[in-house]
Amino acid sequence: MWALEALCDPLTIGVLARLRLPRQCNCLELGAGRGSIARWLATQCLHGSVLATDTDIHHLRRLREPNLTVVQHDVVDGPEFRQGAFGLIHSRALFTHLPDRDAVLSRVAGWLAPGGWLVVEEPILLPTGALLDPAVGDALTAFEHLMADALGSDFQWARNLPAALRAAGLAEVDVSGALAATSGGGAINEFWRVTLAHLSTDMVDAGLIDHITLRHALDRFNDPDYRDFTMAFVCAWGRSTS
Repeated sequence: MWALEALCDPLTIGVLARLRLPRQCNCLELGAGRGSIARWLATQCLHGSVLATDTDIHHLRRLREPNLTVVQHDVVDGPEFRQGAFGLIHSRALFTHLPDRDAVLSRVAGWLAPGGWLVVEEPILLPTGALLDPAVGDALTAFEHLMADALGSDFQWARNLPAALRAAGLAEVDVSGALAATSGGGAINEFWRVTLAHLSTDMVDAGLIDHITLRHALDRFNDPDYRDFTMAFVCAWGRSTS
């Protein structure tokens, strides 16, 4: 989880700073993870509030900011928040994994106050056939297929994120992004090492990859000389007009 923070927090904070949120802003963080952005928002919106939510709030329990509240919540089938309740809603690597993600996005947009911002970050897997090492390409293809079968994840959906925000009725839509390069000891290497190791049995049992190929891919992410581009992160935002 720290790897996602290391990869994405600079992009996120840069976008949020551009929005010039008022200090009394009430914020909602969906899928807050370890809480780095929720904590940052709490320091910026000192006269407002931050509601940090996730289905698993284990890592969030340590947050102690006085204007920050932690709630266990599932955005798909959990309780609805009040319409117009928030000046900012932020999520990261959430909608990619949701069923009927466009409908959920439209619902979430309804929780914005007039003039409020929805900021959504999602990953895009780059074409695996273009990767320099075929074993790494096979491993990431296996990962993508496993996640699609298990959760319905779509690692290309973020390409349509600006259009999805406009379809949800938001205005002033814009987008930014960051390209994650592998490097020895870097965050994206750690992300792939942990993720692929955690899912290794499932991927092999499903016949998506064999042990030898997967082991080679993991070794590459441990290689300080391995350089390539596997993933991009898209951050898109839009503003409520009603």
